[in-house]
Amino acid sequence: MLSTRSEAISRTLTSNFDTTTFNCTSKRTVNTQGSILGNKTICSVFISKSVSPVVGICFVLADIGVVLSTEINDSLTLTRTVNKIQIYNPNEILVESLSNKLVNIIQSNIDCKITRINKKFFNNDLELIKKSSINPERDIELKDYYFGLCATTGAINHMKEKYPNFNKFRIKYEPCEATMFIDKKTIRSLELVENLVDQGHGISLFKFLNSTVTKMGERVLRNNILQPLTDAESIKLRLESVKELISNTSTLAALRELMKNFQDTDKLFNLLVSVKTSTNNDQKINTVILLKQAVEISIKISKLLETTSSSLLFEIKNICKHGDILKIQDLINEYINEDCSWALTTLDLRNQKCYAVKSGRNGLLDVSRQLYHNIIDDIIAMVDSLSEEFELDLDYKFDSTRGFYMRIKYFQGDLNELPEVFINKISKKGKFIECTTLNLIKSNSRLNSTLQEIILMSDQIIEGLLNEVGNYISTMFMLSEAIAILDLLCCFAYNADNSSNYVCPEIVDEEMKMVVKQSRHPILEKNLVTNKFISNDIILLYDTSRLQILTGANMSGKSVYLKQIALLSIMAQIGSLVPADYALLPIFENLHARICNDNFEVNTSTFSAEMGEISYILKEINSKSLLIIDELGRGSSLSDGFSISLAITESLIPVGCSCFMSTHFTDIPKILATSPGVVHLHFKSELDYNQNELIMYHKLISTNNFEVNTSIAEGYGILMVQKILPSIIIQDAKIISKNLKKRKNNDEERFREKLVVLKKQRSMLDLVQVLKISKAKNQLDLSTLKLIQEQFIENFKKLNEDNYAEGFSSSQVVEEVEEVVEEEDIYNDENDELEKY
Repeated sequence: MLSTRSEAISRTLTSNFDTTTFNCTSKRTVNTQGSILGNKTICSVFISKSVSPVVGICFVLADIGVVLSTEINDSLTLTRTVNKIQIYNPNEILVESLSNKLVNIIQSNIDCKITRINKKFFNNDLELIKKSSINPERDIELKDYYFGLCATTGAINHMKEKYPNFNKFRIKYEPCEATMFIDKKTIRSLELVENLVDQGHGISLFKFLNSTVTKMGERVLRNNILQPLTDAESIKLRLESVKELISNTSTLAALRELMKNFQDTDKLFNLLVSVKTSTNNDQKINTVILLKQAVEISIKISKLLETTSSSLLFEIKNICKHGDILKIQDLINEYINEDCSWALTTLDLRNQKCYAVKSGRNGLLDVSRQLYHNIIDDIIAMVDSLSEEFELDLDYKFDSTRGFYMRIKYFQGDLNELPEVFINKISKKGKFIECTTLNLIKSNSRLNSTLQEIILMSDQIIEGLLNEVGNYISTMFMLSEAIAILDLLCCFAYNADNSSNYVCPEIVDEEMKMVVKQSRHPILEKNLVTNKFISNDIILLYDTSRLQILTGANMSGKSVYLKQIALLSIMAQIGSLVPADYALLPIFENLHARICNDNFEVNTSTFSAEMGEISYILKEINSKSLLIIDELGRGSSLSDGFSISLAITESLIPVGCSCFMSTHFTDIPKILATSPGVVHLHFKSELDYNQNELIMYHKLISTNNFEVNTSIAEGYGILMVQKILPSIIIQDAKIISKNLKKRKNNDEERFREKLVVLKKQRSMLDLVQVLKISKAKNQLDLSTLKLIQEQFIENFKKLNEDNYAEGFSSSQVVEEVEEVVEEEDIYNDENDELEKY
């Protein structure tokens, strides 16, 4: 049985594939069996009939010959199923012919062709999977997932019926529990893969992080951002490798330079499992040349990784120099000339086809090549002879349509003045003349005939080579996955090495704890012209600060801070370093973000859209969730918005999720000040009356220090607009503001008296938590208890400092505590705990 670490390495090297295609920078591209469907992605869905449905989903990625299967335990609304389908964005969805409810849900959420197929296609035929897989021993895991297996057989049966040229696939099971769940609206609002303003050119997290140099790495990066890892060991393996690459920048640069020469090996290796009829002669030669190049580069990569110590890089090195890879290299060298390489010019391509196969493999092939060579020599001699005979500056040229033709330079006369031997004369902008002769046309005909014979015989030899290489196809796909992961690791290392002050996060899996010192928004800090991004700490402890309420003026930094938390969590869980001085992060199993973006497309109001999203989120969250809420209740009236926001916030406390939320309702954190796990944070700002402007510090301050003024400067709104609006309106606004302030002060005086007691209770709760932690760590010695006591007394004095004399004693504090306990017997459990200590 594999060890936990070995299993993590195996999971890490199993790439997550993505259907999004990218433009290739190379002048020549590789066609695959997927060209039958273009870049089409087909999805198959099979659902149970139970109250809590189990859904099997299968994706056929035609362009890279991959079949991905998964199984999801979903709700009746099929939220997770719809989200999974949206991530892969299929062109066609296959469903059972009688699944009306499933069809209705898909149609209401996804704009896609839906095809109903016979139920008999959806079966648990494991033999069909084995026959259709290039690596059947790895696909045996599907047998334990009935609905995933049925969805997969449905897709394969449909593919074989509609597209008979398809032969075998890479069939992979993708466990949904191994990745973080991020819903579609969160993906959009956090701009993970697309910018909301400019989808084509705007920056997103994917574009920001994308320093990959291969198409495979690019696909894996995108899919990792959408589905980050949740396995702690796999994340740690990646971070370990990234740190090692950063420590050896010369190796990092050399690896990236080598990988730039990799074609899309997912598509390239997919050619080797396609049927013969789908690949023409030219393509087979090109495939062998690209395969030769890929094998040579992988062996060079293994040599660069020879001294690596991290487990993941060590495993990648072993794959790159796997015995099967060396056998493939020997086979290619046995059949193909060693100096045969990727060609770009038309004539080089033609010569490549002729001389790719080594001499001695076929006697007739060698004779035909010699004849081909002689014909070319005759053509060159013919051109030289005509040039000498007619005293013309003649040269020969070649293109794939005309073959060889002649070009006359510096000819100033009329075309008709040329000797009659030259025909098909064309003047090119007066600079030169292109023409041919009858003898040259005949020579081209002989040359083409000979070339076809050479290609036909070469094709037979190359087909035999490809058949032999096909025996090692599973190793080649393993190589492709290894290179994709290596490119991803190098991408993270390159990003960190070219950025200032990135740190390797510590991953904690046992408890929900987040401590990030001097954290920064990864994208915004790069875009700031002044390069002076103001960093902030992120501190979340489950018992004392799992629900954090942020307040502050508009543009003080609340939204940036909230998005920053989500992005740093994603970066850490895909194995990237993060912008901070220190980072300790938990593993979140799902991420939900409610960011203020009105939905004009479906004509819903801000409040309606917000409540719809909040309702969905409340059903999905648990203690392993990260929840981001920006400006809760902003779309409703003041009283309704406050009431609903307070009710929602209170409902989040017992759930135990890690929640960061911002609000303009400053009374909410006051009311919940003593609730367990709730913390109030504030973004500092000050009003400069001389300059008539609000100074934003963009700095987060904790309100545990009760001397901190968290209120926004009074009257700053009126002051800001007094130069814009008429003076009579400004005067009326000041009078109204004064009356409202007087009424508010009366209410606040009564509230302040109650708040003193609440703050004292919160102080006692904090003391209980400190004592619990100290006891758990066996640190309850006399000196520690004395220090805790002194700090508690000091904090307790500050709550009502005016009432205490300079020499206020610890016994008086105890008496005060007892009075508070008797006066407000709310937290009985906590009070009992305190009495124990």
